[in-house]
This record gives sequence, C-alpha cells and structure tokens, in this order.
Amino acid sequence: MNYKIRRLYAAGKSLGLIVPPDWARGNQLGPGSEIELWYDGFEIVVRPRVDELPEGVPPEEGSA
Repeated sequence: MNYKIRRLYAAGKSLGLIVPPDWARGNQLGPGSEIELWYDGFEIVVRPRVDELPEGVPPEEGSA
C-alpha cells in the first residue's frame, strides 16, 4: 500500500481532494470519471465507481 499526504482545497462551498496521478492512471480514471467514497468516523475509502455494489451493501438514497 502507498502512503501520500494531500491537502484539501476549496471547491465552491465544498472541499476537494486531488488523487495521485499514478492511482488515477492505474484505475483508468480521468476528468469526469466517477469514484465512490466510503466513510465512517475518521476513515475514508476512495475507489473507482463500480456498477454493482458488493453483496450486503444497500444502495444509498438518491444515488444514481
């Protein structure tokens, strides 16, 4: 597993995060690509968007 430190930046009324380019390339992501954010407490997981959710994970209300 790789370790990177990133700073959050202002993006309108939200905050943004820039992902490492090697991670984006390795997952065939570019501008406009969708990612999934899974978070609980202090931990957050960022991963490429998948069409099917893992077994036992309900879809969130209002998600596309």
